[in-house]
Amino acid sequence: MKRVQNPGKYNATLTDYLREVHCVCPSCGGHARITAEAKYAIPWEPTNVRFICTNCARRETWPSEKFKSKFEGFDLRNGFEPYFGYKFYFSRIICGEIVSIFSQDHAKDIAEYISAHDRPSPQNSKWAMVNRLPKQFKLAKNRDAVTKALKSIIEEAQ
Repeated sequence: MKRVQNPGKYNATLTDYLREVHCVCPSCGGHARITAEAKYAIPWEPTNVRFICTNCARRETWPSEKFKSKFEGFDLRNGFEPYFGYKFYFSRIICGEIVSIFSQDHAKDIAEYISAHDRPSPQNSKWAMVNRLPKQFKLAKNRDAVTKALKSIIEEAQ
């Protein structure tokens, strides 16, 4: 039986993954990356936020005038990142759910958790990333489909 290798990381909150977010560049439609720093995970108060497109070299500063976000009501299913309001680069329909993945690390952590047969319960049950995954992802019957989709995202990110 496969066990989760590092159960401590499943206490991570979604804000732990907001330090690197991949999105679609509004100028060229290419792959762009947003990086941020924050002193605390909760409340998430980002600093030093940078947007850089790997294709056309577009750069933006934050906070953006056109999109105001305090990360309240942020929902991964809407397909838009919370900094500038651009589409997530790694957004897929998996098992009937629209899922947006922040980065390669985010996809890897979800894939490891889903593929494990013996999953620990997070200590931080209210805010833990794994507790906010769609219920369909956690079902044993969907394990293969979910891990296959996540692995394709991981390969694309490399």
